[in-house]
Amino acid sequence: MIRICTILAIALACGAHAHAEGLEIEAESAPRPSAGSSATSALLQQSSEVVAPLAMGLFGYHGAIALERGQARVASALGLIDSADAHFARMYSFALQAQDMTAAMDALGEQARNAFTRGDYEACERFIEEELVIARKSKDSIREVVALNGMGTLARRMDRLDEALKYFEQALSISERNKDDFSVAQALLNLSVVYKSQGDYYRALDVQLRALEIRARLGDEAGLDRTYHYIGLMYKHLEDFAQSRHFLELALKRAETRQNLTAMAPILGSLASLANDTGRPQEGLKYGQRAREINQRFSSKSGHSFDALEIGRAQLALGLGDAARSELRTSMDLAVELRQPRTIADALFYLAQLDEREGQLASALKQLKEAMTIFRDANDRPRLLDCFLALERILPKLDRTVEALDYAQQRYALREELLGVQSGRRLNDLRVRYERVQADRQIELLKRENEVKALNLKNQNLQRGLGISVVLTLLTLLGVMAWRYRESRRLHSELRATHSEALVQAERLRTAHSQLEEQARELYRAAISDPLTGIYNRAYAIRQLDQLLTEAAVARHPLAVLLLDLDLFKKINDTHGHQMGDRVIINTVQALQTQLRPDDVLARYGGEEFLVLLPNCAHKDATLIAERLRETAAQLSGDAHGPVPRLTLSIGLACLAEGQNAAVKALIGAADRAMYAAKALGRNRVEREDPLSSATPALRSTGGINV
Repeated sequence: MIRICTILAIALACGAHAHAEGLEIEAESAPRPSAGSSATSALLQQSSEVVAPLAMGLFGYHGAIALERGQARVASALGLIDSADAHFARMYSFALQAQDMTAAMDALGEQARNAFTRGDYEACERFIEEELVIARKSKDSIREVVALNGMGTLARRMDRLDEALKYFEQALSISERNKDDFSVAQALLNLSVVYKSQGDYYRALDVQLRALEIRARLGDEAGLDRTYHYIGLMYKHLEDFAQSRHFLELALKRAETRQNLTAMAPILGSLASLANDTGRPQEGLKYGQRAREINQRFSSKSGHSFDALEIGRAQLALGLGDAARSELRTSMDLAVELRQPRTIADALFYLAQLDEREGQLASALKQLKEAMTIFRDANDRPRLLDCFLALERILPKLDRTVEALDYAQQRYALREELLGVQSGRRLNDLRVRYERVQADRQIELLKRENEVKALNLKNQNLQRGLGISVVLTLLTLLGVMAWRYRESRRLHSELRATHSEALVQAERLRTAHSQLEEQARELYRAAISDPLTGIYNRAYAIRQLDQLLTEAAVARHPLAVLLLDLDLFKKINDTHGHQMGDRVIINTVQALQTQLRPDDVLARYGGEEFLVLLPNCAHKDATLIAERLRETAAQLSGDAHGPVPRLTLSIGLACLAEGQNAAVKALIGAADRAMYAAKALGRNRVEREDPLSSATPALRSTGGINV
């Protein structure tokens, strides 16, 4: 009886201090189960069966909730995760019966955390979704933010980046509305990870620096090491390795100061990756082994997978082939179990390198193609370039030169596509080079001016000497004059040569300036154009729409936006191949351009979606243009290379009348919803939505046929 009362008291005390946390909040992981854990679990179960009715009788549902919470905490501390989950499940049941929604969300959050730790993402997602539903019904915005961050983290871990972005943006919006700076910083940091995974490194770095500023202002020491960690990763992707190492070492120092091992492990893993990327495999091996020691202590499968990958990379660079193969295989097996496609692809890529080094070309080819498929699905274009380059080396050795040439062409095309991403850096570089040329030119001119001044000074000194020489004889004076004349001729010749050289240098500088200006124009055209169709790209179209909105508001002109989507385009790619799909897109763009006015803007919005901006165009005229575009696309049947599959367009229309105004996001969002409504109503039609409607707008059809 004394033992039972003691357990009840401990349970109630533990339960009184419990609180909810999201997946992203750092907490010490549970240690591994020790010997005798089964007996301990059984003892907890027996005690629960005896004490639960007593707690219920003495304290009602809240006593039972506190008991289950406390026993779950004890089980978690002992590493008895299954036993802890059982107690949290009973706690959830009691909380629902007691209508204690806070306790119910606590139980769901703890079960989600345990499922996430052991890699059971399906169960984790189920628990967080239920927590989110309860938070919204209870109008608990703080717990809603926690659940949204958890859903976003889980979606990001499973490479569902668009979904993760949606959850984190919702969390940020609610946190800003609540003026909760701590949650704002957390949401910004989560968003930066998604931006990084999408390749938008400058935007990721920008939001991370915002998060760092907020956390520094709040004195959030626990969050600073994680922020420094992510900033270091951003600089790594931007290839500023010195800054990357500085922030990663700063993050490690703060984590060591707090003695937070679970924060140290991923930072050590990132330092290992940086060392491997910069050709320091011995250092990469050291950091990877330190990270592994921590992750083994806390049984983190995800950490094991990343550590094995970096240790394998270091051993591969050090020539330790057998050890590297074992580590990379371990990394891939764990990544398969945890459904982490990026890690799987990285492991396959380095295993292929090892096979190539050992002459196992067929195996290397097979693994490269598997990795390439994953990188392509994840739109990881830099790693695709690495795969193409490796295939160019391997295929000729297998007498498959034609296929190697095909991959070389794909690599060239992808490299050209990445030019738009790199154009900003290159334009900055050109500007710096131009300014350097201008500065060198100015320095050269100053040197010439100083030489002229020196010569003038010399002439003045000669003239001064002549005044003193009047006492000399006529012969001496004549000799001096003759010498002066010869010296003047020589100096004049030097000045003429110097002037000619300056003219040549000036002409060269003008030529270099013209070349730099032409390169800048070419880079600008590449930055605003879609590489496949030659029309404007999405970023340029968004900027143009913002400018047109301003002009329409000032001039009180109408403005219309069309969002077009090729119906069933994926079926064309799957049936006829991507080259045919590219021909269809090019032919469609060329046909659409013939139906637009000179001032209209046609841009590729993404994939098979196109954006049309119609300045000074009212609803009626915009509807006629949309119908012409739809009919023109439906009539396409072929090009100079032969027939192409027929297709149709679903078009969303959003209009602003004279004197109306709206944000870019609202106008495009209305057109997007209208386009999806056209899809839902059978495709091959035009639908319209009012961008200024505050409620869910009624969509109006303007014609078309169902397909």
